[in-house]
Amino acid sequence: MLAFLIWGCLPLYWKALNRMDALEILCHRVVWSFLTILPVILYTGRLGRILGLLGARKTSLPLAASSCVLACNWLLYIWAVNADRVLETSLGYFINPLINILLGMFLFRERVSRIVRIAIALAAVGVLNQMAALGHPPWVALGLGCSFALYGLIRKVAPVEALPGLFIETFLSLPFALGWLFWQGARGMSVLFTQDLSFLLLLAASGLLTATPLFLFAFGVRRLRLTSLGLLQYVSPSMTFVQGVFLFNEPFSPATLLTFLCIWTALALYTWDSLRRGGSREGKA
Repeated sequence: MLAFLIWGCLPLYWKALNRMDALEILCHRVVWSFLTILPVILYTGRLGRILGLLGARKTSLPLAASSCVLACNWLLYIWAVNADRVLETSLGYFINPLINILLGMFLFRERVSRIVRIAIALAAVGVLNQMAALGHPPWVALGLGCSFALYGLIRKVAPVEALPGLFIETFLSLPFALGWLFWQGARGMSVLFTQDLSFLLLLAASGLLTATPLFLFAFGVRRLRLTSLGLLQYVSPSMTFVQGVFLFNEPFSPATLLTFLCIWTALALYTWDSLRRGGSREGKA
């Protein structure tokens, strides 16, 4: 729960850094995440094992791909929050579980119930309604939902624990992040050196705010039923939704309300079906 609460508060954090552009914030997030996780890796003695993972093509290639996808997801999310599109980020993470189901159906031939198929159809109606209201597809929501689903898919292929996996992903992104920051600094385009100490400390906190919820999530997911985890994953987009409407006063039209109602109904059906099937399996056991 604490992991999802931290993730749900991230829009407030990115808003506090909006004097920087999204790409510069992303590069700092990569650097500070790496510097935050490195001491933990060294203390726990995992560095040798991680170097072995980097040397094995079976894990290094998927993690290189997941590093690229994760960077794109982070960049889009930071940009959307600071472009006053928080509600679209909320929608993206609400539809993410349903995109995961679609990937499971088409890539792994996973069978789903009729209720889940109805849920997916309802979500599609919601997306089409939003597309009609906007005059174009909701690219931010679809981009976030699809990129995070793709990230999860890649990490499924390369099963590495959350913290070592994030360390490798940030390590692979580190040269690009440092290169961009040095290039921006050399051109006098970086705002980093014009800020006070409090802003620099706030920026450095991006490492903690990235690594801590992932560590908590990895700790909790091993001790929770998947149905419980499925319910908890709606906490952070719900918090984001509330912030977008009531704190940031983003436009919330009847058409947008209808879109969210379709998505929420779809998620309610999916959750009910998961709980029902989980209960029936326990009864048989």
